[in-house]
Amino acid sequence: MNLFLFNPSAKKAKLKNKIIDYLNHLKVPGEFIDIRKKEDIAKVAKEALEKKVKNIIVIGGDGMVNRLIQVIAKENVNLGIIPIGETNFLAHILKINDWKKGCEILKNPKVVPINLGLISKEKYFTSSIEIEGKDQQSKKFLGIFSRKNKSKYYPVTLSVEGDNTKFKLQTNMSSLIITTIPLPLPKNFKIEDAIDDQELKIIIKSKPEHKSRFDEITTVKGKKIEIESKGPLYIKADGEHSGKASVDIEIAPKCLNVIIPE
Repeated sequence: MNLFLFNPSAKKAKLKNKIIDYLNHLKVPGEFIDIRKKEDIAKVAKEALEKKVKNIIVIGGDGMVNRLIQVIAKENVNLGIIPIGETNFLAHILKINDWKKGCEILKNPKVVPINLGLISKEKYFTSSIEIEGKDQQSKKFLGIFSRKNKSKYYPVTLSVEGDNTKFKLQTNMSSLIITTIPLPLPKNFKIEDAIDDQELKIIIKSKPEHKSRFDEITTVKGKKIEIESKGPLYIKADGEHSGKASVDIEIAPKCLNVIIPE
């Protein structure tokens, strides 16, 4: 059974009838549920798990996906995406570039388990975390690469742990990104290629040691990272505000089943 979750207040709500018509044309059956409040996603998802729904498909963007995965991670259910949201970064990673593609792959779905990140053992994220000061949060997704007028720096201690390594790094950072995928994203990237790469990629933008117009960029990898900071640092997970640092972040291997194109 397919369950479609749709936000009727979305700017592209007029697409709903087109999507339903196209799914009917493809002979992809399912039930539609309008999600009128953000809080309703968890309730609907839990009911779907009790009914043993096979596929839950989000008609929307990363915000709806992020709330849904908090319930369905590690569960025996598949996530599909028909992207019509403001940000569709996960759909882009999965090579689902428009809503028609999201519909078409449901006809003969291919399912793969992907890695997630986990914040303080309680909140999952699909692709990235951004950490920066409250007064310089960027409107651009993955804002570490956006231009700011003037950077502010915050002293942090990072403890990074891998399979055979463990080290601490102290720095004055302006921002930090932690991802479950390689950045920049390779041109021919396939999510299947990243499944066995079970390390977080950590990109640190920090104060230069010598006089320079540009911050220093440091990249490291690890399965787990602990961040200690006394400064006013805030977290965005998949573009959603997710509390303050200090936190610990780790990889959660192969814990979300997603529907991807053949």
